[in-house]
Amino acid sequence: MKTLPNSKILKLFVLSLFSILFIFYIFQTWQRNYDWKDQKTLFLAAAKSSPSSVLSRSNAGAIYILEGDYERAEKELLVANQIYPYYPHAINNLGLVYRHQGKFEKAEEQFLKTLKILPNYAGAFENLGLLYLDWQKYPEAKKWLLKFLNDDKILLQQYLQIKIDQALLDNNQILADQWLKVVQQVAEDLKN
Repeated sequence: MKTLPNSKILKLFVLSLFSILFIFYIFQTWQRNYDWKDQKTLFLAAAKSSPSSVLSRSNAGAIYILEGDYERAEKELLVANQIYPYYPHAINNLGLVYRHQGKFEKAEEQFLKTLKILPNYAGAFENLGLLYLDWQKYPEAKKWLLKFLNDDKILLQQYLQIKIDQALLDNNQILADQWLKVVQQVAEDLKN
């Protein structure tokens, strides 16, 4: 029986090792391609594969908010806030969850906390405006929506008209009436 020289054995070993690694990584890539199917799949896979990532957990919470699954969203966002309590997007998104759950005081607290960390975060300005609209605190809604729109009252009127039109298209007369109350306040301000 003829034996191979050591250099040939080493080359064969290295080639076999690289072949195994190559096949392994091809399989891993093929498997991970399914994670890119859509935004939801991607963000939930990222949260699963990186459970200590504030960004991944915050994005997973945002996906659950978009789906209306506020219980799961709250769990993800609370974990994100435990990982890093100063990530403004996770804090703001937790405020959205509380707003949709009707926990207005908790929502307000989260939005204001967001603004302490990131003072010019437009999303928090808009979310405070929407919160106060839901809460039927129309002067506060106007105040924050004006901040969101850089104190441009004409732009605010246009924004509000779009919101009224959308509410009417959705057959939501109650919401359209709430928006109209803010429009009336802005119109009064423009007269003065």
